[in-house]
Amino acid sequence: MKVCFYARAGQTKLFAKMGLYLISKEIDCFFVCQDLSEEKKVKLLYQDAKTYVLTEFLRKNWDEFDIECLAELQHTYPHVNLWEAFYTDRVLINYSYEEAIKFLIGHIRFYEMVFNIEKPQVFYNEAIALFSAYAAYLVGIKYDVRYTGFIVSRDLPFEKYFLHHDPYQTNDMMISLFQKGDFNEYEIHEAKEYIDSYRRGEVDRTHRQVYEVGYKFKSRYLRQIGFFIKELFDLRNYDRINYLYYRRNIKLRIDLIKTYIRAFRQKKYFEEPCEGEQYYFYPLHYQPEASTLVCAKKYEKQLFLIDQLAKSIPIDSLLYVKEHYVYLGHKPTQFYKSLKGYPNVRLINPLASTHELIKKSRAVITLTGTVGFESLALGIPVFVLGNVFYDFFPNVVKIQDVFNQKERFIEPEAIDEQNLVRFICAYRKSMINGCAHAKSSLFESDINAKIMAEALLADEASKHSSMIR
Repeated sequence: MKVCFYARAGQTKLFAKMGLYLISKEIDCFFVCQDLSEEKKVKLLYQDAKTYVLTEFLRKNWDEFDIECLAELQHTYPHVNLWEAFYTDRVLINYSYEEAIKFLIGHIRFYEMVFNIEKPQVFYNEAIALFSAYAAYLVGIKYDVRYTGFIVSRDLPFEKYFLHHDPYQTNDMMISLFQKGDFNEYEIHEAKEYIDSYRRGEVDRTHRQVYEVGYKFKSRYLRQIGFFIKELFDLRNYDRINYLYYRRNIKLRIDLIKTYIRAFRQKKYFEEPCEGEQYYFYPLHYQPEASTLVCAKKYEKQLFLIDQLAKSIPIDSLLYVKEHYVYLGHKPTQFYKSLKGYPNVRLINPLASTHELIKKSRAVITLTGTVGFESLALGIPVFVLGNVFYDFFPNVVKIQDVFNQKERFIEPEAIDEQNLVRFICAYRKSMINGCAHAKSSLFESDINAKIMAEALLADEASKHSSMIR
């Protein structure tokens, strides 16, 4: 067995430690590094690591990537339109057409070269959130390299996560456990208690402190001035081929201040929910993000989606749209102005209780949000318009086309309580021990690297035993 780790900012240290652990078990590994700085971080911990640097490959072969290669590549990778895959990247789409072609071709040629030389069985990363990772997935299909990514748990401790093997973060273990339905009394009791905790509103109360400070000035805004000056001297911000850094960090520092100012200016567009109104609840997604760019491609333009929903929900109901309190000021003001042009759409105060809005709604509509999972726990019908880990649940209604399926909104499907308990049992049981949350102090620890490396080995062993059966 050989593992290819994708060492990019945020996970380089963990992956280097996982690699060292695998080598101690006589399992070969190597690293794809986003740039030279990430390669340096890998080698500080793992001096003899074999590495391939993506940006240096792009730089060296830049002039060889031309439009004549595109048709050939599309024929080689028929699983998805390559432009569709490319548009899942929130950074590369900002480049010119000529540069975009070079990046598209270059990423695929890079992984063809790496996988042909090294012949790994596994490409290990987090969720697919960049075209680089999507390209690895596509090329991996051709070269029989399985994509394995980790996803942090939703509404469980950070020390839990699950593994997936496709762009849509499918929890295969959870689906299998749900279908078998083989759970003991303790697991069923814990699932029922988990559901009851939602219905008692304990999850919502946990977040009330954050709601209260949604518009307060934070010291981190002042710190951005220092970070901005520091970024001016980071040469990666001026390297056009190093796209994850090129002008981005400088822009991010400026945007954070703009976000704070915009948040206050946009308050006038929000209103409070009205008692007694019938409504469908649509919480807005943060963008750009993999949750929409990768997992909900058709409706990732949320203004377009809301326009469709406003014209499709039952005549006696409203559409409640709510921004997440964490993302106040992130969207341009014109976005909210546009929503005010729909008489049957209410733009709800971001500080209103999501828990209460879910409970009082006729149904929840989401692209891929955790709010759909919360709604199931509360027994509220859910419509999903993307790909998300809970969309296999029998009572979740998947909408492929809002206009052509508008009749589905008339009678939202009720949640079967027995199925729900089995669903939560499967969810909890599918979680793996280990911290997959990069902001946790445990994430880069030696013990966590060992635990996650062992989980990777167990996942591969499970795959092989399934193939034998």
